[in-house]
Amino acid sequence: IPSAALFGGVALYLVGHILFRIRNMQSLNIQRTVVAALLIVAIPIGVTVPAYVSLTILVTMLVLLIAYEGVKYREVRHHLRHHAD
Repeated sequence: IPSAALFGGVALYLVGHILFRIRNMQSLNIQRTVVAALLIVAIPIGVTVPAYVSLTILVTMLVLLIAYEGVKYREVRHHLRHHAD
């Protein structure tokens, strides 16, 4: 149960973001979908390893997602911040 709550809870959070984007922008965020699927797949791994390893896996996945999105959407953020009227 702790592994399902840890990985599944964050996956559910990402699915919420994915569904919100689909509803409002009619587009799919592929990288968040992939990370959510990987988190679901990681649930059985979390059962067999110590809690600190599970948490390290989770944090690593999220940091990589944030770094990827930070680089991918850099220009869009810059444009929104400096050209909003």
